[in-house]
Amino acid sequence: MNQKKLAFVLAATNNLLFAAANTAISLNKYFTACPFDIILFSDDISESDREALESIDNVSVRRFDVETYRETVLKNCSEDSRFVRNEKHLMLSPILRFLVC
Repeated sequence: MNQKKLAFVLAATNNLLFAAANTAISLNKYFTACPFDIILFSDDISESDREALESIDNVSVRRFDVETYRETVLKNCSEDSRFVRNEKHLMLSPILRFLVC
């Protein structure tokens, strides 16, 4: 896959990979403004699911290791950070924004 100037970044757990696949198919079908990549981060994905997702045009699957994230990013956050507290939140979204920029 050649790197393009625009990337759509998705993150999904194993039980929501079907939704990520549907999103990727829809992007390929309806977004025609310019060339793009679709990068999908997942922490637990089978080889068959990876192959199926990567068979969709423009999709690249990458592993997101939650434990490494906790050991590197979270340990450097202050204790009052919303990323450190045990609240429900989308842990991936702030990191993925940095990866896209």
